[in-house]
Amino acid sequence: MGPSRLRIEVDRGVRIVRFLDRRLYDDRTVREVTEEILQLLARFGPGESLVLDFTGVQIASSSMLARLILLMRRVESLGGQLRLCECGESVTEALRTTNLDRILSVDRDRRASLEHITAGLR
Repeated sequence: MGPSRLRIEVDRGVRIVRFLDRRLYDDRTVREVTEEILQLLARFGPGESLVLDFTGVQIASSSMLARLILLMRRVESLGGQLRLCECGESVTEALRTTNLDRILSVDRDRRASLEHITAGLR
């Protein structure tokens, strides 16, 4: 695999993944992004949560959207939460069209995602 397609930060004990690609569309990009996130999740302890920050992402394929369900299930199996934030207009519309906005936790911004996660930790 080449250079990382993600920037990973920690805020209030929560890992935040920001995508470096503007288009999560072609099979190779989707596969590499998913593999990187799964490698990150392999290092998670019980109850750790993850925020996926879509800032700057202009388009996400149906394949990428399907992978979000896989990632959500993996995080939840560890007792944590997966939240999405900063979804642009096209990503938000794709989530609505596929009804994934009813399954996935989508927040307006990073602060809102962190507040939801940390409120559950109190």
